[in-house]
Amino acid sequence: MTEQAAPPRAELTRYDMPVSADDLRARVRYHAIMLVFATSVLALAAVLQVPDSEHVSLRGIALPGSCFFRWLTGHPCAGCGLTRCFVSLAHGRVADAWAFHPLGLVLFALFAAQAPFRGMQIHRLLKGKPEWQMEWMKPVGWVLIVGFLAMWLWRLAY
Repeated sequence: MTEQAAPPRAELTRYDMPVSADDLRARVRYHAIMLVFATSVLALAAVLQVPDSEHVSLRGIALPGSCFFRWLTGHPCAGCGLTRCFVSLAHGRVADAWAFHPLGLVLFALFAAQAPFRGMQIHRLLKGKPEWQMEWMKPVGWVLIVGFLAMWLWRLAY
């Protein structure tokens, strides 16, 4: 009788392996925290107003500026304008948002995508399925970082 070779085994990644109950709770908690954070930022943007090009207000009361770098140096930081951009986008004013911070449009879209993405991750984990892996998003993060730095240098130069 001839022996047959065993079929090759597929390599398991850490995402395909069974997880302990503690690991499962930790992963669900992580996605829930990210979901709450992203939706809270978007909800806050919807409640705030941009009465002029320099301020954000809540029910007509101007809020103090929140940029420590600008307060310290008098120059804008890489993220200056993001709050006004998010608030403008939440109210449908895309042109205003673009003027405050062009990369804020991409960041706002990423925040908005968190609700369905994190919800599905939690659902998959609770059903015993592996999480979706978004390895292709790592370069997007680096492109955003470089974009923020380039925008910051541009603003400092002009």
